[in-house]
Amino acid sequence: MYYLAHWDWLSSLVFGALIAATDPVSVVATFRESEGAGRLLLLVEAESLFNDGTAAVAFAAALAWALGHNPLLSR
Repeated sequence: MYYLAHWDWLSSLVFGALIAATDPVSVVATFRESEGAGRLLLLVEAESLFNDGTAAVAFAAALAWALGHNPLLSR
C-alpha cells in the first residue's frame, strides 16, 4: 500500500498485518468431505490457528506502534 496507494509506512504496516491472516476454510472443508486425512486435517487446522494468533499479535503491535506507543516496552 506504500507504493500502490502512497500511504505512509505505519498505515501500510497496520494494513498488512490486518490482512496477513490466511483463511484455510476451503481446504478444511475439502478434507472433511473426503472423510480422510485425519492427521493432515489436524495439522492444517493447527497451522491456521497459529497463523491467526501470529497475525493478531502483529496487528496489535503495528497498531500500537502507529499510535505512538512502543510495543516492545511494556509496563
